[in-house]
Amino acid sequence: MGRERASAEAHWAALVNQAQQGDVEAFERLAKEHYQTVYAFSVGLSGDPTEAADIAQESLIKAFRKLGSYRFAASFRSWLLQVTRNTFRDRMRSHLQQRYKLRRLAERTVPLSPANPEQALAAKQTSAQVESALSRLEPQFREVVVLFDLQGFAYREIAEICGVPMGTVKSRLRRGRDGLRRLLVADGVIGSRRSGDDDSGRSR
Repeated sequence: MGRERASAEAHWAALVNQAQQGDVEAFERLAKEHYQTVYAFSVGLSGDPTEAADIAQESLIKAFRKLGSYRFAASFRSWLLQVTRNTFRDRMRSHLQQRYKLRRLAERTVPLSPANPEQALAAKQTSAQVESALSRLEPQFREVVVLFDLQGFAYREIAEICGVPMGTVKSRLRRGRDGLRRLLVADGVIGSRRSGDDDSGRSR
C-alpha cells in the first residue's frame, strides 16, 4: 500500500469513527468522497446510468444504517462496495429481469476508432453485440471482470468485496474473460484466434 493510499485509508477511518459516534457530517463527507466509485461500480453491474444512480443512492443510505456493524476488517471502500453489490442483487431479485451492459468494457474488448459515419455505425453495432454477449455471462464472472478490468481494483480488494478467496477471484476473472471471448466468437464479432487479453502483466 503506497503512502498516498495509506493516508487516504487513515482519513476514511477517522471519518468512520466520527460517523459511528453520531457525526452525520462525517458520513456525508465519506459519501461524497466515495460516490463516484459507488456509482461507477453500479453502472458496471446494471449497465443503466439511471438505475445506477438509484443503486448508488440506496447503497449509501444502507451503508449509513449499517455503519455500526463496520469493524475495519476490510477497507471502508471495500466494505462500501460490498453493500453496493448486495444492494444491486436485492434490486435484481425484486425487479423484472434486467440487462447487464458495460459499454466502456465493450470498447476495451473490441477497440474501434471510427473516422467516418460508416465506421461510427459499425462501432455502435459492434458495441451492442459485445454488450449482448456480456449480458449472458454469469453474474459471478461479470462482477469480477467489472471490478478488475473496468474499475481497476486489486485482487485482494475484489476478494473482500465479493467475499471469496483471492484464488477464486483470479479463476473467475479468467473464466469471465474466456467466456466473453467464446460468446464473441460464436456471435461472429471477433475471429477465433485467441487474443493476448490476459492479466499476466498486471500483478496486483
